[in-house]
Amino acid sequence: MRELPPKTQEPKEAEQKKMARFYVMAPKAIQLAIQQEAACRNVPHWELGGIVLERWVLSGCPDFGPLKYQPKLNLPSELILKPVENETTEG
Repeated sequence: MRELPPKTQEPKEAEQKKMARFYVMAPKAIQLAIQQEAACRNVPHWELGGIVLERWVLSGCPDFGPLKYQPKLNLPSELILKPVENETTEG
C-alpha cells in the first residue's frame, strides 16, 4: 500500500495564483440566475461564479443567514430566503 506524501508548509505562491476550473452543485434556478447575471455583466458564468466564491473565501467564509432584502430574481418560492424579522419588541 502506498503512503500519503507529507504535507508541505504552504503551497508555492505561483500555484496559489493559477486559475483552475472545478464544479459546484446548485439548484437549476440558481444556475440559470448566475448565467443571466453573467450575461448582463458580459463575463462567462463560470468566471462570475469563481469571483463570487473568491470574495466569499477572502471575507472569511461568513455565514449569511436570512437576507434582509430579496434580490429581484425569478426563483421558485422554495429557494427564496425570508426577510429577517425585527426581533425587538417595544413595550
